[in-house]
Amino acid sequence: MKKLICAVALPVLVAVPCFGESGEGAYLAEVAKKCQKNYFPPNDPKTTSTVAGKVTCRIECDGNVKDVRVVEAAKYANTKDAGALSEAALKEAVQKAAPFAKPPAALHCPAQIEVSFDEHGDATVKHEKTIAHAKSEK
Repeated sequence: MKKLICAVALPVLVAVPCFGESGEGAYLAEVAKKCQKNYFPPNDPKTTSTVAGKVTCRIECDGNVKDVRVVEAAKYANTKDAGALSEAALKEAVQKAAPFAKPPAALHCPAQIEVSFDEHGDATVKHEKTIAHAKSEK
């Protein structure tokens, strides 16, 4: 089964999975956009890139977020506090972006999502059924 990707033109590209006419893709793109605008990671002292990582959270039916957890964060080998700083930046990006709009019915709120930030600070958002599908393909 081929996956479709919706792209939203921002100062940088934000890609999210498409799911028919439900408005789910547009909603996830807006979540990614808001998270990306609130992501201020510490710079990696060894490169010019920012810190990459993933956060999971639950979007409630009213758009508030709960259970924000860092599931992956780059660590600096040469600085004591950088790991904690990068994890804090990842969590704060989601927490400061909230509240979001009410999720569309297709997301079956509360909606479990994963927000990923790449080394350039670009955000992508996956919904739990996309995450589960990706894991089953491995």
